Amino acid sequence: MNLDELERLERDATEGPWSSTPSDPSQGYECFWITACPEINQEREIATVCGPQNERNTSNAALIAALRNAARELIADARRYRWLKERLHGVDFNYMDADNRANSVIVFKIDDEVRMSGNLDLSIDAAIAQEQK
Repeated sequence: MNLDELERLERDATEGPWSSTPSDPSQGYECFWITACPEINQEREIATVCGPQNERNTSNAALIAALRNAARELIADARRYRWLKERLHGVDFNYMDADNRANSVIVFKIDDEVRMSGNLDLSIDAAIAQEQK
């Protein structure tokens, strides 16, 4: 999966949020419209999922909209995961905590200059940015 290409596609696509709306089958046509509404009263049709309003097509239309809405966060999480994966140092399956209970611990090798905080996403993003300097 090429994250740079996904990021480019996400950036170039119509802004969200996207949603899926079923047609009214009593009007003789069954489909789901995928629409974007980046600003109030600015709804635009993006695509149509044609066919009966069955469970599969309902899920297909909802998935298209949901993935578009979550794309930035999913790409950022994938980048963080790949960054951490490259730094995997080891695993201790019998690490004893303060209450003398065994836990599994994953250890990552990270530069001493990286400051970790309670917000793991922000900490990893800062570490990635620091490496790119």
